[in-house]
Amino acid sequence: MKSNTLQKAINGAFRYALHKRHEFIGPEHLLLALMHDCEVAMLLNERGVSIREMHRDVVDSLAKHTPSLDCDAPENYSEHRRTRPTQGFERVLQRASFLAECAGKRDVPTPYALLALFAEQDSFAHYLLGKHGIKRIDVADYVEYRPICKGYRIERHAS
Repeated sequence: MKSNTLQKAINGAFRYALHKRHEFIGPEHLLLALMHDCEVAMLLNERGVSIREMHRDVVDSLAKHTPSLDCDAPENYSEHRRTRPTQGFERVLQRASFLAECAGKRDVPTPYALLALFAEQDSFAHYLLGKHGIKRIDVADYVEYRPICKGYRIERHAS
């Protein structure tokens, strides 16, 4: 089961893709949405990543490389011409669920989705994480000893 925060990130990724009339929603859309999550933002900040810069890189890539629907209005979308997830997007979510299940979690926290992005090696999201100095081991360590956002208070404990 997805956590509320991961479900919000997925919904945010879909909203962005629909707003931009992207034909596909991929791992890059998910990365963009994950950057707005408290835990993911803390992880990136701890590693010295400029979220603003990374955000700009993802948005630029999506604008250049994501095909758009040619429909004037959403009601003109046909069954075959609407925004739909790529296999890479679906694999990331399945992998995140698997990782959380293996760790004994009942739900899937957002950092697990970030960790799952590293397996999509042909995606721009994977490339971008490396470009900004984020390694899989950084995220894996964070997931193992992740802080929990509770309003303004942050607690650190082993998961």
